[in-house]
Amino acid sequence: LSPKEIFESICDDDFLVGMDELQRWGELQEMLADEELLPIELQNMFAEIPKAPGTNDKLNESGFTVLYYAIDDLFEEDSDDDSDSVAVDTADGTQSQDIPPGGSDDDSLKEELLDYIAELSRDPNLLPCGLDSTEREQERMLDIVADLEEQRSNLVI
Repeated sequence: LSPKEIFESICDDDFLVGMDELQRWGELQEMLADEELLPIELQNMFAEIPKAPGTNDKLNESGFTVLYYAIDDLFEEDSDDDSDSVAVDTADGTQSQDIPPGGSDDDSLKEELLDYIAELSRDPNLLPCGLDSTEREQERMLDIVADLEEQRSNLVI
């Protein structure tokens, strides 16, 4: 499963993931049970990732993606010093952990937004572009747009 699919399957009603929600991630629980990943390692990685605005213990989808790839990187063998990953700037101007291309870049966020709008527009009895969407659907769309707004390519020069 992709990070997006995992996030959507374990997130709470506010589209956020905390340590409690991570217990619903089966593959992660297997890694912990098999001691491939220690609980303290998970807690340290989780603590280093910037939290969702308005919370101090929950990750939005971008933060979860950073966590996903941080865990994934523990199990990848180093082949060269060449790195195909990119650093992601956070809202406070610091850099978070590296994310491989396509993990959380603006192209994938744009695609995610368009896919979500298309999904909301499938019902012919509703207004287009999610104009008849529920509060939860609106929050989800606003989260995607907020993540897209924070991307480096969204700078006005």
